[in-house]
Amino acid sequence: MPLYADEWITGITDVTPLVRRIRGHLDARDVEAATALLPAERLYPYRENG
Repeated sequence: MPLYADEWITGITDVTPLVRRIRGHLDARDVEAATALLPAERLYPYRENG
């Protein structure tokens, strides 16, 4: 467990304000504005077996 707490965690970010903004847009049925606040998705690099 020490590796997890001491090395694997590199930072903690409170996203509560962002989630509340997104929820507000969704409550107002403004999906476009809510989607614009989401972070860009990135593909996780991997190698095929072989």
